[in-house]
Amino acid sequence: MVSAAVAGLLAASSLASKSVETGNEIAADQQVTELLGQMRSGELSDSDHRWLLERLLALGRLEEARLVLQPLLVEQPHQISLGLLMTDLLRQTGAPDMALRDLDQLLSLHPNHPGVMQMKVLVDLQQGRSREAKVWLEKKLQTVPKGKRTPVGLLMADLELQQGRQDQAADLYRQLSAESTGDARPVLAFAMLRGEQGRAHDMQVLLHEARRRRGLEAVGDPLIDAVGARWGLQALRQRLPDSTSKL
Repeated sequence: MVSAAVAGLLAASSLASKSVETGNEIAADQQVTELLGQMRSGELSDSDHRWLLERLLALGRLEEARLVLQPLLVEQPHQISLGLLMTDLLRQTGAPDMALRDLDQLLSLHPNHPGVMQMKVLVDLQQGRSREAKVWLEKKLQTVPKGKRTPVGLLMADLELQQGRQDQAADLYRQLSAESTGDARPVLAFAMLRGEQGRAHDMQVLLHEARRRRGLEAVGDPLIDAVGARWGLQALRQRLPDSTSKL
């Protein structure tokens, strides 16, 4: 992706959008100031430590969040989500080289972990190394056995789409779908691409296949239903004359 509490901290980081409070509101948060003081004196409880980290992330005080996260990471060095959160904070606070160093350590322990691979590509793209990111993913695709390449393949397809290569992304979706016949993820991603292209019929065929692969879990699946509704409506709008396009 890990405990639910830590996963929540990761979700609260920049991997999702945050609303940063004003300087006056931050200064008024007396509890944060008190807890920071307790941490420095070694008197902070584990629950308060985690609350403080989550609060600092929500406030956008990322440099302080790094300092608060560090002792948690020392206590739990093998917790992947904590390592990813530190990497993301390093990336955001102007330390991409340190982020890459930490990512290399994570990759040596978890070479095919989806979150670690995604963060590696994100840091590379932030540093303008899109070509290096693509070469790295291509090598990954060659080393991971067929049938287990969906995470890295979907990441590669995302990179292709970001660079405007929709045909290459479609080829990857087809390949992944053929290799992992019980996995709905590449089929659903392919359906979303066809929806974006206005190919409503192809999208519906792919969504039907995604439902078949998910079996009973797909009954009323909100993600599949949302994709069908969103892109189906867009395709309808594209086919309507301009005079009725406001539907």
